[in-house]
Amino acid sequence: MKAATRIVSLALAAYTAAWFVRVVKGGSTLTDGILPGWEALRVALSPLWPYKWNIDGGLLGLLSVASALTNLIVLALPFWLHLARRHRPAVVIGPLWLATAINAFWMYPTPQDLRWGFYMWFGSFIILAVGLARYAKGLRLAHSSAA
Repeated sequence: MKAATRIVSLALAAYTAAWFVRVVKGGSTLTDGILPGWEALRVALSPLWPYKWNIDGGLLGLLSVASALTNLIVLALPFWLHLARRHRPAVVIGPLWLATAINAFWMYPTPQDLRWGFYMWFGSFIILAVGLARYAKGLRLAHSSAA
């Protein structure tokens, strides 16, 4: 379980750091007085909440908003981990992989425009899913040896 805890901690550190690093070519930086991750979130939510850069509706708008909402999975994680001993920890792993798939759409068609902030944020979902899978495996082993 220690390895799983380290992996989850690494994922959460990458997720947090990603909010402070440039996300897209030409995007804002902290030196501009703007939190880059917040700006990316606002652009992603622009089909619902207009911003200075807007994404049109349709499939792109739907994927954009869905991608923004994947952040709720990470924000709810501390609460979920608190309940994990009583519930099946694997329940959140599927949604994390789904979130990863949804977030991957940003890489098409111009991945060269994406910067470290995006890749840290995107990678944090993958690392988190791997860490939670190890955590769930550890809980299953602990429960089976206790029985």
